[in-house]
Amino acid sequence: ALNEATFTLAGSSPNALVLSEIMYNATAGSLFEFVELYNTSDVAVDLAGLRFTNGVLFAFREGDTLGPMEHLVLVADASAFEAWYPGVLFQGVFVGQLDNGGEKITLTAPDDHTIFSVDYNDRRLWPLAADGFGRSLVLEDIGGDPDDPRSWRSSTDFDGSPGRQDPEPNYHGVV
Repeated sequence: ALNEATFTLAGSSPNALVLSEIMYNATAGSLFEFVELYNTSDVAVDLAGLRFTNGVLFAFREGDTLGPMEHLVLVADASAFEAWYPGVLFQGVFVGQLDNGGEKITLTAPDDHTIFSVDYNDRRLWPLAADGFGRSLVLEDIGGDPDDPRSWRSSTDFDGSPGRQDPEPNYHGVV
């Protein structure tokens, strides 16, 4: 007799995903914006059906995964990104543009469960260098509150570090 069964591969929950970098006010303009996801676990995460519903719009397709401790980049414009960041791979192009004054970015599961929601800003304690001065926002405290500006810092690299871990800042003396 024939039997039918559904098997699930052992993998990490989408809750292991964090928004690790946001280039929201690029000096060269909105075509150069990007967002970056990071898988904090030691196993791959199935991205199928996940979608960005606030800030930018993007839906992952069947078969999309993010490997353990890997980064994934979504961009505003493929041609602009490839010209500005030659050799840096990206997963896809999002619809919309990031608000230079700040907004909420939300990733949801197929059942509309919120995986994460980050409400970045350009005021109060948020890193000033990310607001049109050539830096991106980088999540420094992965376990911290992503809505808390103290969990973020400006990227060490000018124009950010899409697709890879941003280097630790090397401060010498008074900053």
